[in-house]
Amino acid sequence: MEEEGEAKYCLRCGARMTPRQLGDRVRLVCPACGFIYYVNPIVAAGTLIDQDGQVLLVRRGVDPGRGEWGLPAGYAEAEEGPEEAARRETQEETGVEVELDELLGIYPFAGPPSGVLILYAAHIVGGTLRPGDDAMEVAFFGPDALPHEIAFSTHRHALAQWAGARSLCYAPVDAEQLPAVQRMALETGLFDDDSWAAFKASPGADILVAATQATGGSGSTIVGLAMLQNDPSRQMLFIQAVYVVPAYRRWGIATRLLQLAEQRARQQGGRQVLAQVPAANPALSLFLNSGFEPCGFLQQERVTLFLRRELAAEPPAADAPTE
Repeated sequence: MEEEGEAKYCLRCGARMTPRQLGDRVRLVCPACGFIYYVNPIVAAGTLIDQDGQVLLVRRGVDPGRGEWGLPAGYAEAEEGPEEAARRETQEETGVEVELDELLGIYPFAGPPSGVLILYAAHIVGGTLRPGDDAMEVAFFGPDALPHEIAFSTHRHALAQWAGARSLCYAPVDAEQLPAVQRMALETGLFDDDSWAAFKASPGADILVAATQATGGSGSTIVGLAMLQNDPSRQMLFIQAVYVVPAYRRWGIATRLLQLAEQRARQQGGRQVLAQVPAANPALSLFLNSGFEPCGFLQQERVTLFLRRELAAEPPAADAPTE
């Protein structure tokens, strides 16, 4: 029995296709010329645009999912890469031009047709926000106000991840969280027993954590941390480590921890933030994208880069007196 969407006639010679067992699958084969019709997964691409803590969604004007909301996304055209497809679909559906920041994830979907959604974090660089092709409406939503009618399972999955990351609590570590931080630091190899003891004994030790909010009587879970060392005498904050558990990566948590570390440095009178990162560590791009600049390196078994971010003086408040 033929499935909807399958080829009935040969794309080469026009003869009627017939099913045949080939290996472990039944495929349509042309009895005249031998052409085999392969049903391969298709590629879709789209963007997640987070602007001031809100995500841009499109209300669909066509089926499937007419009247429901989704991320700006669509199928890639022939000879079009996924990045190009993501930018094009976003511009066509929302009217805005975007630059892609990073790959957020690859989400498979069942068919017919089956395929994968390649989703990128992006930011707006031009255009005018308006509903475009196949769209009835475009709007920004916060993590607590997402529409219930989301058109596709892949979009629901991605938005749930985004909302979960956006609802995390960021704060200095408290006494109850410290044992969990120690376990994470040791189990991930950020510290060994001796270096952890030395870190905790130092007067400038400081730890920031990203944690889920406690719900239903259950405690929160730490999903990210930044290990800091403050040196007031040199007006410097040193970032010893930034870590995010794998399930929460690519959602801006490490960037937020770096921003909070900078705030801590300012609060403590710091003029610069320093860090050291192995040159082969993917986290290097995180620091460079956050405004850190290389200021030296150490070459032993592996190359380690020393990074620095100078902290400009904050402008005075609007009502503050000036000389």
